[in-house]
Amino acid sequence: MAAIAAAESGADTILVSDGPVGRSNSVMAQGGLQVPRDGQASRDAMVSDMERSARAPLDHERVRRFVGEILPTVRLLEEWGLILDRDDGGALIRRSAGGLSEPRIVSAGDRIGGSLIKVLRARLTSLPIEVMTGHQVIGVGSDGDRVVVDTRGEVEQTLRPGVVVAATGGMARRFAEQAGERTTNPPNGNHSVIALLSDLGVPVLHPEWFQYQPFGLVDVVGGSADRCIPESIVNLPVRLLDRLGDPVARPGDDRLDVTRAIATAVRSGRSLDGEHGVGVRMTLGDLDPDEVSARFPGIWRVLEAHGLAGRDVLVRPFLHYWLGGLEADVDGSTRVPGLLLAGEMVGGLHGRNRLMGAGITDALVNGRIAGVTAADR
Repeated sequence: MAAIAAAESGADTILVSDGPVGRSNSVMAQGGLQVPRDGQASRDAMVSDMERSARAPLDHERVRRFVGEILPTVRLLEEWGLILDRDDGGALIRRSAGGLSEPRIVSAGDRIGGSLIKVLRARLTSLPIEVMTGHQVIGVGSDGDRVVVDTRGEVEQTLRPGVVVAATGGMARRFAEQAGERTTNPPNGNHSVIALLSDLGVPVLHPEWFQYQPFGLVDVVGGSADRCIPESIVNLPVRLLDRLGDPVARPGDDRLDVTRAIATAVRSGRSLDGEHGVGVRMTLGDLDPDEVSARFPGIWRVLEAHGLAGRDVLVRPFLHYWLGGLEADVDGSTRVPGLLLAGEMVGGLHGRNRLMGAGITDALVNGRIAGVTAADR
């Protein structure tokens, strides 16, 4: 998104990627985008939801700018070909999720990631952007007022662009590997870029702040990343129960509250034993299988493959997102001249608890802002 925004703003643009463009955590995103309605009251409600859920002081200007840029960004994506779920009257279908004061989640079926990346790739190729795939960033330095980037592909190269936007994601995978935890993040080298930028002088904020997706599927194993029940499942009447059949938490409550409640049930011996670990029972077996398969076809196929379709499942929190991050201003600028940041690697927007659907939205909105800022510079 940053590369597209920079190119459309008139900048000569190069996109450097260590793998194929779009191979990222984002392509796996299930839930959707947080999109307020067109009106100040709805935007104010989202700002309040973010600040209430954060469990830490937030920069009010940063949050308000983010929320105010969501609708224009989503409208651009739709102009580029993103097809979001709409009702028979043509209005966006908005669904609820934990911690939301009003329905705000919009999606393309039960997985936003694949549709989104497809549209962004198509837009990218329509613009005069040089794309360097298979190039790992191995060094970042400063040469006066320019950032110097060393890459390694078939050969090593040194780039000295006027401005650099770094948008390589967070450190959840590295933390999970070190802590021996299950995670929704596939293998990646995000931590190496973060370390290079930290060594360059960009402060790291709250490196210990991580978030969990509360509905990790205990008995689904295999693949590059662990799978979860989409949090939008709370729009259906599911329950979370312990081994005695008592409620553990209300599934539609705030994400952090649900995560803590499940963790407490596990620690206190109220969890159930599965083949691949312990968890609490999510009552998918109470739901109409036709409705679940229609609303959540992607995860339904996963459940079918593991013999769990139409049955209750064990869930527990899986490591999901880095809430700490590197220091950057609201336009992406850092204290290093010529270096901007965007996406999950930036700290400060979500506090200690991110609302579902706000992660991909953050990457899109603040990627666009950083790209425009880069072109202006």
